[in-house]
Amino acid sequence: MIKEKDADVTVVKAMHSGSGRAFVHNFFKDNLDLGIFIHNTILELGSTIGFHKHEDSEEIYYIISGRGLMKVDEEEVEVGAGDAVLTKKGSSHGIRNIGNTNLRLLVIAGRV
Repeated sequence: MIKEKDADVTVVKAMHSGSGRAFVHNFFKDNLDLGIFIHNTILELGSTIGFHKHEDSEEIYYIISGRGLMKVDEEEVEVGAGDAVLTKKGSSHGIRNIGNTNLRLLVIAGRV
């Protein structure tokens, strides 16, 4: 068994050419052979993950707490705790913290 805690955090400035700071913990980065990644990400107030595209993977953004504005291609939707958004291979996407607290989310991605 391999157990990890949410302690090994990397501070990322302007993630995917966004703005502000994100605090990212990449779970099992050295032990995951499934072809996926799992990030626990915290976006500070007003911070964004910039609009970007993945040609060879799909991602699920699962909102743990806070409020965000998620854009996928030309569609924007407000998201909050308990919401999940799927971004398909080749789609452009990004998210902005629009709440008055940090936005915490899990990003789960796999190659397709």
